[in-house]
Amino acid sequence: MRTRWIVLALVLALLGAGGGYWWYQSHQNAANPTSEQLALTAYTSECYGGSCSGLDPSQNCTDGTTVASKKVSYGFLELRYSPSCKANWGRFTPNGRDTFFWASQKQSIWARVTAWNPGGKSYGTAHHDTGLSGSSWSQMVDGVVTACTGVEVYFVGDHSALDSQGWNWGPCR
Repeated sequence: MRTRWIVLALVLALLGAGGGYWWYQSHQNAANPTSEQLALTAYTSECYGGSCSGLDPSQNCTDGTTVASKKVSYGFLELRYSPSCKANWGRFTPNGRDTFFWASQKQSIWARVTAWNPGGKSYGTAHHDTGLSGSSWSQMVDGVVTACTGVEVYFVGDHSALDSQGWNWGPCR
């Protein structure tokens, strides 16, 4: 028994506190997976439901579909859902007309996208597209319960000054 603790201490020392925490979070449900989780393991073993919170959907759950959407200032806000991961995230795509206008003014549109489960932590932007018509998206949240998304749109000028256009609160589902 003492040898087991020594080995565990050495492994945690090698991984570091952050690595140990990540390992614990990603394996905490491994002992008793549900039959649905077992069926999905072959497709996506990265995360499931709440264990996806804070992860980038483009790295973990690429089968997302739009489940709710809303036209917002300067673009379109979507709540995305991955059926294999049971996770949600927000995605903002700027209007092409607005992006070209602001580009002609030597400014660009920047979006801070967030997603959350009501009463829970908000997870910020996982990816920001610097192109004129590309999308930006948030990190994922648990898709087993209600999830919401929002976006704060900024104009960025020549000298990298941010000019917030305010928050747009998007759909929940």
